[in-house]
Amino acid sequence: MDLPLDLIKGQVQEGSIYMFSLEYKKNPKPHYYICLKTTDDVVVFSCCTSQRDSVLNFIDRRGLPYDTVVYISEDHNNPFSKPTYVNCNGIEEIDWETFAEMYNTKKVKFKGTLDSDLYEKIINGIMLSRLIDRRIKKLFS
Repeated sequence: MDLPLDLIKGQVQEGSIYMFSLEYKKNPKPHYYICLKTTDDVVVFSCCTSQRDSVLNFIDRRGLPYDTVVYISEDHNNPFSKPTYVNCNGIEEIDWETFAEMYNTKKVKFKGTLDSDLYEKIINGIMLSRLIDRRIKKLFS
């Protein structure tokens, strides 16, 4: 049985951690995503990775501030099984209909909730990034 969109919208909270893949964007490998913001139209996520060198190379090549990367250690307070990094220079916007379809077909798995201090660091990193569109930044101000 599919859950109605309004019920799904009510369950998705800022700071919630999910695992899913973006198959419709030709990215079939599942990743952890942190919900940063919900609007009437979309859910805004940041992608998590354990690929430290890839993230730092991205930052270095573009001359971006290191404060736009948030480190999350592996511990009992989060679902990450290894050290994890959030590159705050890129976000994913997923429209609610697409997210609801992924949710109802069991392609989205809830994994936990991010500590509020780490959530704030991610938001600060987004605000520092020159790659994030002003429209997105306004969602957090």
